[in-house]
Amino acid sequence: MDFSPGISYFLGQLSKAFFAPGSHVSLLSLVCAFFIALFVLAARRLRKGRRVRLKSLLRAMFPRHIVMSRSSLADLGYFYFNLFLFGIIFGWALLSYEVLSHSVADLLTATLALNPTLNLTAQASVGINVIGPEPAVSLSVTSVTFGSQPIGY
Repeated sequence: MDFSPGISYFLGQLSKAFFAPGSHVSLLSLVCAFFIALFVLAARRLRKGRRVRLKSLLRAMFPRHIVMSRSSLADLGYFYFNLFLFGIIFGWALLSYEVLSHSVADLLTATLALNPTLNLTAQASVGINVIGPEPAVSLSVTSVTFGSQPIGY
């Protein structure tokens, strides 16, 4: 069993998330935000006359009760879902839509095929035969559809 397509998809999604310049979670933006926050916390401590220690700054940045909370776990789960699973599910929906669309089109073509008794061109008879064999039915359905569009808006 070859796992290389799955691994390449996984690494491709990670690189899109962490290395794309416009990404909200790019490594560059995360590192910049981290150092800005460290600078602000260090400036506050210096302004109050306290010592600046890296350990205390890291504790202030990542409090244990927040890092280990269920909310943080849920955030990581949402990140995983949006990054990996949503793309797979959305792609599957698009593919299944295409299969369903072609199946319905084939079914309609098979059941409502061109009527050989009418002496119309193929293009004109397709519009009539999809709805019904009589032009009056086609005209009435078109009129009702056209008249109901303004009501929908």
